[in-house]
Amino acid sequence: MVRRGFLGKESRQDLIELAHRHFITVRGNETVLTTIAAMSERRAEVAIVLAEEIAAGPPSVLGVITSEQLADAIAESAHIYAA
Repeated sequence: MVRRGFLGKESRQDLIELAHRHFITVRGNETVLTTIAAMSERRAEVAIVLAEEIAAGPPSVLGVITSEQLADAIAESAHIYAA
C-alpha cells in the first residue's frame, strides 16, 4: 500500500502541495485499517509512514499514503470482488 517511489517520482511542486495538506504520521507496522481510522478522525489527507525508532534522532520516512491512494485501492478491491 505504501508507494516507496512516491517521493522520488513526484516533482518539487507536487511535494510542496503535499506538504500543505493536513497530515498525520504513522508507524510502519500500523495496519491499513488503523491508518484509515486515524486519517479519518484527524481529517488528514496524507499519512507519512515512519520507521520504528532504533536510535536517537529523527525516524526514517518509509513512504507516504494519500487519501486518493486509499480510495483507488478500495475501488480496485471492490471491482475485483464484484466480478
